[in-house]
Amino acid sequence: MNNHSDSNALQKTQARRTVRMQTRLAASFVILAVVAAAVLTLVIYFAVRAQLLQDIRAKVRDAVAIGALQVDGDLHSTLVDADQEEGELYAELKKVLQQIRDAGVDYRFVYTLRVMDGNTYFIVDAEESEEDVSHLMDWYDDLPQETTETLATLTEPYVEPDFYTDQWGEWLTGYAPVYTSDGRIDAILAMDVGASIVRAQTNRVLWISLAVLAGLIGLVGITGWLLGRRISAPIVALTEGAEIITAGDLNHEVIIRSRDETSRLAQAFNLMTSRYRELINSLEKTVTERTKDVEQRSSYLAAAAEVGRAAASILETKQLIRQVVEVIRSRFELYYVGLFMVDALGEYAVLQAGTGEAGVAMLARGHRIRVGQGMIGWSITNKRPRIALEAGEDAIRLVTDLLPLTRSEAALPLISRGRVMGALTVQSDRPGVFTGDTIAVLQTMADQVALALDNARLFSESEEALDGLRRSYGELSRKSWADVFRTHQARGYRSDEQGVRPILADEPAPAGESGGAVVKVPIRLRDQVLGTIEARKPDQSGAWSQDELTLINSLVDQLSVALENARLYEDTQTRAERERKLAEITTKVRATTDVSTIMQTAILELAAALRVPYGAIRLQPAAPQDDADGGQADER
Repeated sequence: MNNHSDSNALQKTQARRTVRMQTRLAASFVILAVVAAAVLTLVIYFAVRAQLLQDIRAKVRDAVAIGALQVDGDLHSTLVDADQEEGELYAELKKVLQQIRDAGVDYRFVYTLRVMDGNTYFIVDAEESEEDVSHLMDWYDDLPQETTETLATLTEPYVEPDFYTDQWGEWLTGYAPVYTSDGRIDAILAMDVGASIVRAQTNRVLWISLAVLAGLIGLVGITGWLLGRRISAPIVALTEGAEIITAGDLNHEVIIRSRDETSRLAQAFNLMTSRYRELINSLEKTVTERTKDVEQRSSYLAAAAEVGRAAASILETKQLIRQVVEVIRSRFELYYVGLFMVDALGEYAVLQAGTGEAGVAMLARGHRIRVGQGMIGWSITNKRPRIALEAGEDAIRLVTDLLPLTRSEAALPLISRGRVMGALTVQSDRPGVFTGDTIAVLQTMADQVALALDNARLFSESEEALDGLRRSYGELSRKSWADVFRTHQARGYRSDEQGVRPILADEPAPAGESGGAVVKVPIRLRDQVLGTIEARKPDQSGAWSQDELTLINSLVDQLSVALENARLYEDTQTRAERERKLAEITTKVRATTDVSTIMQTAILELAAALRVPYGAIRLQPAAPQDDADGGQADER
């Protein structure tokens, strides 16, 4: 056992030394080539860049100096107002600047500037494009302050030391003063050269240097690799083979064509590997298949659970629909998911939610499908899913230009309590996606959504019915209180030093007393005001405290409930008395079978119950055409 451990340790040490030897040989050449080539590349690049920049700056300085001499300073000095831009003088000077610009191939913008009160303004711009042109007296706000200060004292041609950036791009700009005939500097002529001109040339040198660097690295790397392999190829092969097989590639074989111990070691290693290959491969295949199936089912269950939570917790229909389609699209990695609902007439399935830009576009145009047409209409009519593993082969499928990448599609009905409410369309940009397991999970989610939508509808209807009941009860309560106001003489009660006394209905409202703190609290019953409680404190008692106001409000709340309960009790008593009287009259009328006695008893009891001084009841023979209808009674 110890010998075996020592052998393994020795092999690992030899492997590390072999790898280290080969790595050193290859790395030494590569590092040397990289350092030398990198230093050379940087030196050449910066030298060429500096020389190119110097040449271009000299060229720009000469060009702007010559261009400034071509500008008539006297005419230019007359341009002082933005309204002069439409004049012939401005057009003539602009033409001169365009000629200066077109004389070279590298000049992008040519324009004149004038520095006034510490700010720089455009005067004449040779640009023809309306998007890039600067107008007369436009403020050049992108110009750095140090450049503005330089231009204010400029007496000879000047070129920026490096590129600068403004709203039109990155430029190398040259400036030259424009003189009037009396020797006065009126403006500055500016010429812009794009940074891309210099960068294009320097980049060309850079790429050439990098190509040379890459060639050197490749050459030295290959040389180092060949040397390292020649020295340590057998051990490296064994090490790499062991790592590959350890990583799981049991089909790998270590091949060494030498005649020493390494060849025998490779043969033993390959023999050992082959004995476990079939067993491990079969186990790995089984585990992979089961793991994939479990992961897929877990993902489907997670999606179903998420949809179930949304269906159980969201009662707002639109929010529920939007969340469901997004969950299904993301969980199943689909191209598009849409949900349709059948309209009130049952003629069309109308899109209620769709994913992506296509869904937004179809919702905006009110996308709908006639029931019975297309996969959606077919699914609604037949109450079962319709699947197209290859979308182009389904004869009834409706094609839309908003979803050009659809390769497979399925439509699933939304059924709740036996009623089809709509359908769910799921589309993928891959063919054959919707297998039996996938459709089963999707149909389960569709059933959950349908039940949730139906519950939301029932909840909405219940809320509407409850609101209607509240409104009806409120109206009945208002009518009942109106009857109370008509039947009760006292419209309230008043308490003062003289005691408690009623306030009659025809009594005028008491005149307000002067002084004191007054509080008025309405007596509310739901949305109806039954009356008001008014309380007044003497001046010496001060203002009403918060505790006193809270007490009054609590009292008013209980008072409104008590008044409503009292009114309901009176209504109940009145109905009970009416039922009792009706029962007495009915009992007396049914006590005899004689017609005359029945009529006499009925009219006497009705007159007494209704407290009327006069009443009459008579039987009237029916007309011949009314024989089939029987007699009619006239009661007053």
